[in-house]
Amino acid sequence: MAKEKTDLDAMTKVDEGEPPFDEGKFDEPAESAALMGEDASEGFEAAAEAIGNIAARFEGLKLRLRKGSAGGLTLGIDLDLALEGAALGKGGRHTEAGAQPFVLDDADLTALLAETPQEAAEAAEAAPRPRLQRVSKQGLKLIARFEGMRLKLYNDPAGHCTIGVGHLVHRGRCHGREPASFKRGLTRQGALALLGSDLKKVEKAVRRLGVPLTQAQFDALVSFTFNVGAGWMKKSQLRKALLRRQYRDVPRAMSRWVYAGGKKLGGLVRRRIAEGRLFKHGKYT
Repeated sequence: MAKEKTDLDAMTKVDEGEPPFDEGKFDEPAESAALMGEDASEGFEAAAEAIGNIAARFEGLKLRLRKGSAGGLTLGIDLDLALEGAALGKGGRHTEAGAQPFVLDDADLTALLAETPQEAAEAAEAAPRPRLQRVSKQGLKLIARFEGMRLKLYNDPAGHCTIGVGHLVHRGRCHGREPASFKRGLTRQGALALLGSDLKKVEKAVRRLGVPLTQAQFDALVSFTFNVGAGWMKKSQLRKALLRRQYRDVPRAMSRWVYAGGKKLGGLVRRRIAEGRLFKHGKYT
């Protein structure tokens, strides 16, 4: 029977790649450029933000910014009318693993945000300092929107055995020797219990960075770390930006983590844009 991996360092499923603006070429969606670069004009940022809501509602709408021959900026729009997989308003699975979207109700949110006795004791010992920072209800909904839920074992886009709400069972493809409880499949409540356990470890890892964060910034980093694992905290451009308090560079550093299994995935690009927007502007949608 394979041993279940629970260490955050072993959960990394997404790899850091090259920055999107190599050699001055703007090849990422325009909203990504507005979030991650400070060289674009204020007028472009305003335009990108204005059309950002359209891009969020129709995944087939692709906005691209490129340098013109005269040094100007050219904005192009690619509209894909095949909207079968597009999420209209409510969002859905963006990690290209085929999981079904799900909604967290008030009871789910209350249970996931509940403190354990150990956490309550830690918070009490920390008085009169503020209570331990936790992911918010809006942050939980953001994670749920991107992760989706699957109650049977499956291989994620990077080829790792996964179940529930993005819970990594072990690295590598499912091979039939997984724990019996996973091979039987999960109930919805079982999947949520796993999610709660995983989130507490991620929250703790983000708190250990020791940098001041707003609630939106904390939620963005929890969502990011839940998806890619805690390996970025050892060595990455994102870690450097945070420790140096260079918060304006954080969305761009996040945008490097869009590769899984050696391939750049559109679902990861969209998730990084959403997390970057949340970190920079505090916008959850």
